[in-house]
Amino acid sequence: MFLVEKQTQKLARIGKRRLAFAFATLVGILLPAVMRADTDTNLSDLLAVKQAAVDATNIFYPRAQSRKTVYGFEAGDNVASAALGEPLRLYYIDEKDAQAYHRGQALDRILQPSGQWFVPVMIRGTNRAMLGVVDNGQGKWVGSTFGMAVLARKWQNIQKWWPAAGNAAPELIVCPPADGYFFTVPRIAPPNLTSLDDIPEAGHENGQVAAKPSLAPAEKTLAAIQKQLNSQLSAPPSNP
Repeated sequence: MFLVEKQTQKLARIGKRRLAFAFATLVGILLPAVMRADTDTNLSDLLAVKQAAVDATNIFYPRAQSRKTVYGFEAGDNVASAALGEPLRLYYIDEKDAQAYHRGQALDRILQPSGQWFVPVMIRGTNRAMLGVVDNGQGKWVGSTFGMAVLARKWQNIQKWWPAAGNAAPELIVCPPADGYFFTVPRIAPPNLTSLDDIPEAGHENGQVAAKPSLAPAEKTLAAIQKQLNSQLSAPPSNP
């Protein structure tokens, strides 16, 4: 779990440059996203994550009220009235599974829960920010981060274009050593794994409709990650 938290911190730093997460003011450890409606998530954990998010609003909302645009809100928003959405679990694919992936393999066989979550923060039904919840290592869920407005907006687009169907909702994923975040839509075949870099930030509110992108085949995305892994393994060691 701690390795995943470290990787998420690294991805957040890189993501700030690559995904222009300019509105993200990160406080503490970095965090998580999309809930998977299967045996990975038990009801007691989900309720605990929700309560941790509610508790964290007492800390984060007052901070955001005085710095609205920094956290992703609009100048006219009343942050105290913001609602919390459904928690979204962050998954990861480790290097071994990324290397061993083969065409047509279902991604749910290699996705592992990270112990981190994102909770969308909404004003009038529109995502403004993400509130992070993590396992503190002592069996308790706690709020950790607030911001990541670009991720919040991109994720709302994903949910509108590929809404949950039954037990199959879009899932947010990291795949070290690849930078940034990916997502998959399990109900759509063949297996897909798409970078969030390919998702427009523009929303659907106020009559705006962003162009829906295509899903990337998991085989193609993971082949690029395998190539990156192989390049790292073959690179000469750096001098101390």
